[in-house]
Amino acid sequence: MAEVEGQTVVAPEFEPTKLAVVALPAPDSGPAAGTGTVTGSGSGTETGHGSRVTGHGTRVTGYRVMPGTPLWENAGFWSHLDSFLKVQNSAHTRRAYETDLTEFLTFLKATGKPMNVHTLVEYREGLRTKTSSRTGAPLSHVSINRKMATLKSFLNWLVLNSVIPNNPAKAVKSFTAGRESPTRDIPNDRVRQMLELPARHKVNGRMHHAMLMVLFHLGLRRAELVGLRTSDLFEREGLRVIRVRGKGDKERVLPLTPELIRSLDTYLEMAGKSLTLDQPLFTPQKNNVTGVKDKALHPNAVAYVVKYYAKLAGVSYRVSPHSARATAVSNALDNLAPHRAVQHMAGWSSPLMVTRYDKRKEDLKNSAVRFVQYR
Repeated sequence: MAEVEGQTVVAPEFEPTKLAVVALPAPDSGPAAGTGTVTGSGSGTETGHGSRVTGHGTRVTGYRVMPGTPLWENAGFWSHLDSFLKVQNSAHTRRAYETDLTEFLTFLKATGKPMNVHTLVEYREGLRTKTSSRTGAPLSHVSINRKMATLKSFLNWLVLNSVIPNNPAKAVKSFTAGRESPTRDIPNDRVRQMLELPARHKVNGRMHHAMLMVLFHLGLRRAELVGLRTSDLFEREGLRVIRVRGKGDKERVLPLTPELIRSLDTYLEMAGKSLTLDQPLFTPQKNNVTGVKDKALHPNAVAYVVKYYAKLAGVSYRVSPHSARATAVSNALDNLAPHRAVQHMAGWSSPLMVTRYDKRKEDLKNSAVRFVQYR
């Protein structure tokens, strides 16, 4: 919280360990009206844009960008950062964007660098020396490009809202990245073992089996899995189907196979869940932290289930829920599913993603070379 000529400006509520609130500098000239309007005059300054800046419950109108002032010390910056995150439809995207922007702002504050092309290039080069917090491996070009894309998108947002005059990130080129997804799939025999391992005479084991069935048969993202509700199970055109909410709140409806129907129905019965009552489909069986169990599973619980049963099934390399997604895509393609159908199943807007996630196309046993004949 900071004072601008008697007007309190409250920065958005970010985690203190991530984004430190910086006190806003007072204007170098020009009075401020009691309504919270900041004006300025004199050579070498930019006049207010006349835009309304809304923080959390307070307003500052007619703000301006002070020459030489760090970006985060601009009165409009925090509210626009807050609104930029809020307009993202996916909670996962919001978390990723906040993390990326936090890292960049930390870099700017630590170095005192101005916001320009040279700074962005230096930051991009510095990312090449960083390691992934998840795998411990150096950041891939794909990861670096994603982080830079976040910055470019946010700076575009600031340009659109007249906070900065132009976007220097547009001049920074992306690294050349491979078209292959780094996620490995899981062989079919290991998948069958994973599906046999849960203790299905217990509610917890039944839930784990149903979760794995959904992941490996429908190729859902883990955020889509934990977002499922009992009301998402219904009938359409005489078929049992499930409604999935994907990225950008886009919905798709997928049919359920007989095996998947049996797994879900048995789980619902053992868990005492009814399709007439709207509630999270997969819920924790115990909660040692808050005791609340009537809520959706945490995404980390999905990762634990996949890793746990993969290890029991003898999978020696690192896997994740995304491995199940890649496996479902590859399996569907192996069994001659049309690319258009696979694209719909996975919830992709681009058909190029189908090829990127096909992990078995380079299998020597199924090489196109074996199909070439001149008879």
